[in-house]
Amino acid sequence: MPTRGQVAPSPGPEASEAETTGADALGVNEGSEIRVAFAPVGTQGDHQPFVPLVHALIAQGITVQMWVGGDPTRDFMERMGVPAVTMPGAPDIKKLMTSDPAVLNAMREGKTKKFLGAVSAKYKDYQSPCHSGVCQLFDAFRPHVLVFTHLCIPIARFVLDKYPEVRLCMAALYPRTPTRYTLPLFFNSPERNLPFGLTKLVHQIVLRKMFASSLGADGQRLRKQYGLKKLKPIHFWELFFRLFHRFR
Repeated sequence: MPTRGQVAPSPGPEASEAETTGADALGVNEGSEIRVAFAPVGTQGDHQPFVPLVHALIAQGITVQMWVGGDPTRDFMERMGVPAVTMPGAPDIKKLMTSDPAVLNAMREGKTKKFLGAVSAKYKDYQSPCHSGVCQLFDAFRPHVLVFTHLCIPIARFVLDKYPEVRLCMAALYPRTPTRYTLPLFFNSPERNLPFGLTKLVHQIVLRKMFASSLGADGQRLRKQYGLKKLKPIHFWELFFRLFHRFR
């Protein structure tokens, strides 16, 4: 069942491949319902690549729910045969991307760092409602696995800290080829390394820029409200290696 994102962790040394099932790996009794939630962030091109994967999971008898920003995205995914719900408090990303001057200018100029900063600044406005919305959806659906994309990393870290029983799966179902305008990010492949330790340096720079609002005073106060410890850049870095070593 797992593709490159790998949902299930490796079995223990005493368990053979034949003895271990996806249900076992997730701590679910054989024959019980398995629930998988998807949380892609972006526009149509960030959501549509997941359609075949969702259909394949449903065909295997797995219950799937996709959490999206805005009713138009929900309606589009439902037309594609994907069970989708609008995340309370989350913005309509397409509307946001085409209406915010700072984001538009960064996209026109093709400057990745400027774009990440503009997106981070806007996320600050939605940080608290998005966290509340994720809690509402999680408590209602109780997924065993949460599949998320790289723009949802702060939410994934929050979910892991608040709901440690959930399995996380980072997915990138679109090209990540470095170009003049796209940084060579390997968020979903921490086993790959740039020379001279540049992989970690690039990640640290991008994380601080992209997720400044999560690491700032407002983000820390929000985590405190949920009884969670202070967030540091290293916690994102730990998340990547936790994903790689636990779900390969």
